[in-house]
Amino acid sequence: MKLLEAYIENFGKLSQFSFHFSDGINVICEDNGWGKTTFAAFIKAMLYGLPASRSKDLFENERARYMPWQGGVFGGWLSFEVKGKAYRIERRFEAKSAQDTFTLIDLSTNTPTDAYPDAPLGVALFGIDAAGFERSTYISERSDYVKADYSDVQAKLVNLGDFEDCDKAIKKLEERRRFYRPSSTRGELVELRKQLSALEEELHHAEIAAREYAIAAEKQRVLRQEQRELMEQSQATHNELDRLHRGQLEQTCREQLSLLGEAVERAKKDLADAVPVALSAEEIGQVETSVQYLIAKNQEKTKAEEAEPIAHVAAPEKSENANTLLPIGITLIGFALLLMGILFAGLRLPMLILGGVLVVIGAWLWSKNAMAKNATPMPADHTPLSATPEVDEAEENAKEVLSLFLLAYPIPDTPSPSLDAVMLHLHWLKDQKATYQLLQTRVEDAEQAQKDYAAAHPIIGGDIPATQDDEETLQARYALLSEKQHELVNVLRVVDSDVATLATKAQTLPELEQSVADTKEKLAIAEENYAVIVATISYLEQAKAELTAGYLCGVQDKFSEYVSLMDCLDKELASKTFTLTPSFEVNVQSMGQSHDSITVSRGTRDLLALCLRLALSDAIFEGEVPPLILDDPFVSFDIHRMKTALSCLDAMAQKRQMIYFTCHQSRAPKQN
Repeated sequence: MKLLEAYIENFGKLSQFSFHFSDGINVICEDNGWGKTTFAAFIKAMLYGLPASRSKDLFENERARYMPWQGGVFGGWLSFEVKGKAYRIERRFEAKSAQDTFTLIDLSTNTPTDAYPDAPLGVALFGIDAAGFERSTYISERSDYVKADYSDVQAKLVNLGDFEDCDKAIKKLEERRRFYRPSSTRGELVELRKQLSALEEELHHAEIAAREYAIAAEKQRVLRQEQRELMEQSQATHNELDRLHRGQLEQTCREQLSLLGEAVERAKKDLADAVPVALSAEEIGQVETSVQYLIAKNQEKTKAEEAEPIAHVAAPEKSENANTLLPIGITLIGFALLLMGILFAGLRLPMLILGGVLVVIGAWLWSKNAMAKNATPMPADHTPLSATPEVDEAEENAKEVLSLFLLAYPIPDTPSPSLDAVMLHLHWLKDQKATYQLLQTRVEDAEQAQKDYAAAHPIIGGDIPATQDDEETLQARYALLSEKQHELVNVLRVVDSDVATLATKAQTLPELEQSVADTKEKLAIAEENYAVIVATISYLEQAKAELTAGYLCGVQDKFSEYVSLMDCLDKELASKTFTLTPSFEVNVQSMGQSHDSITVSRGTRDLLALCLRLALSDAIFEGEVPPLILDDPFVSFDIHRMKTALSCLDAMAQKRQMIYFTCHQSRAPKQN
């Protein structure tokens, strides 16, 4: 196959550009930035199209990278000749690959044809995809093709579906292997090991917490027992203090009760010494009214008998003097009794009562004499009240009441007492009755106080054991026990908090043990799976190597042929032996040892890459061979190596078409 002509309507920075291809080497020598790489990408895009991509990286997203800068139609056409027939590829690219248009024109008829219906066209022509096309017929100065992935090229060389299936299987297994361990710091195995390490550390802390919990729980038990013992001792001491206080209270109560009993006895004795009066207050009042009536009656009679003023003057003087001395004497005696009651405690109450009664009687008699002295004399024609029958009857009734009273309550040592003496006796009886009632009330109050006190202190009479220690010793012991309890409570508060915290951690121990066991099981399964995957990949790669052994010899021969062509011109190549692995990696044999190609210079690697590409191109394309596209691949060569590489291209140009891009004439081969 050879290219005939290209026309670019708009592709990247190139616009309305056309180029005619010749046989052999086609050299395009232009300055940097002219669009040489864009032109090479256009040729590949005409054969394979532009892949869809969402990447924002323009080196990965070719559609976005080569979108026309100036706008207009995105695309062009490329004519070529294959098997003696000429065709033209017409493509128009859009923002989305689904909207792209493709037409293949048969130039013999200038009509569309479906001579190559399989898409993309490059696969139908060369039997290799775009990636394989780049790795076999496209050489650029931007990549190290010695270390490239040649799996698609291998599949093309083997030409077996099993090889593709093997690659797919290896790819799937590699994906799974990377899932388990893509690197030393990533992957399922790493995560499981980290998880297991974290769980084991957590389990270790939980085990420590469980041991510390057991120690703390035992300490808590001992402290609780000590607390109970202190509480029992404190309660016992409190009970002793209580018994001591109850004993003291009992003694006080007994003393108080004894005093109350003595008060009751004194009240009863005073009551026994007092004179009981059977008359009621109404009866005494009735007698007192009768006596007052008779006294008034006698006074009326006395006034009536006074006929002359002379007799009246003489007699009243005597009577007035007599009546004045009696109240004074009674009052003085009352005051004397009051003074004796104050001075003598044993007879205080009777003397005070009797003295008070006499003072009252003396005051009453004094007031009575004063009223009689100031009384208005009755008129001469006044008729005494006793003259009337009603008055006589009233007087008789009063005398009868008085007689009955004196009969029941005679005045001692007075056979015929006067009305005034009777009145005094009545007052004395009233005082005695009041005194007797007061003494009765006093006895009742004393007895009730005794009963109330006994009822308010039921402990009295109980059997209270005696204490061995005094109150001061017991109080000191109780205070010391209370202080110890307080300190123990503070210690227990800390221990309880530690026990609660450690218990929470210790409770996670069974769950953590199960989690560790589960994670170990998962890790063991993952490691087993990983080992199986690695072993399977190894077996598949070995099988793949066995499959590629057949074609590797042919590629190795071609590669050695090109190296031999160049090593006569290159001393470094001539001093070493180069071999290929099944994956087309170049090994360097030097001084009896095998080395990776990275150990040689970049210029040597690029020269080896050229030899490898040429060998692969010869091995792959037995029928239609695509043109070899070289995008300034020798920028790292020195002058000597440049001549060697260009000489090799001159030899290759006799058999296939080449498109060579460069920016410097010194690196350009001779053009046919």
